[in-house]
Amino acid sequence: MIRIIKSSEPPSVLKDNCSEWTKNLDDAVNKYGAYSKIPKDEKEKLLKYYRLKEIQDELAKASYRKCAFCECIPSEGGNLEVEHFAPKSLYHKLTFEWDNLLPICRKCNDSKSNHDTIKEPILNPSIDDTEKYIDFNLINMVAKGDTEYYEKASLTIDVCSLNGTRLLKARADLLVRLSEYQQKLSQCLKEIEQASTERIKSNKIRKLKESIETIEELGDKSEKYSLFSKRFLEKSQEYFEAKEILNNINNDN
Repeated sequence: MIRIIKSSEPPSVLKDNCSEWTKNLDDAVNKYGAYSKIPKDEKEKLLKYYRLKEIQDELAKASYRKCAFCECIPSEGGNLEVEHFAPKSLYHKLTFEWDNLLPICRKCNDSKSNHDTIKEPILNPSIDDTEKYIDFNLINMVAKGDTEYYEKASLTIDVCSLNGTRLLKARADLLVRLSEYQQKLSQCLKEIEQASTERIKSNKIRKLKESIETIEELGDKSEKYSLFSKRFLEKSQEYFEAKEILNNINNDN
């Protein structure tokens, strides 16, 4: 779960039509007495606009085409959908508000369902600095931070099922890859220490640099489950030793 940066201005199609679409939906709610009582076919015609490609593309770009909550890619969590942070079934007047829209995978969307984020707040990836409040215990996502945000993070993990089987398995697979890279770093460090000539040492350092670049790619925000990889590196002694060696070399040069 990472912070996503949406454009301050909504897509033009939303900006130009938000008021009209909201009024039409509000009229239907008043006509039938409740959002839930609007006939299915009529409701679909009123709601379809928030799924327009221009809106979906802008949201997907903001999240590096990942789910804003679990960081999976669409092929692993179902299609990337437009999510209403405050559910439209409870707050229909926010249905077409840009600030209320997020990119989410189908799995997380199904888990979050109609959770009332106004009465029981969870982390909002487009507002909260989510990385400050999320950590991992092995492959389990856990909350951190002060009391208010600890509670919000804990509820987010529960509501969106961020420790569900599919995500635990994905993190376990990633943990294996990260551990293998860490072992390579450890081996490189030993070889540098034992190098008998400057030429051999130079070659080993180049190999170390390549290994660092490879493992750091997994923590890039464009990569799936990037926060998990980032947290792993933050706790890796081998990674910090390798970075220190490379930094010292750069400083000497």
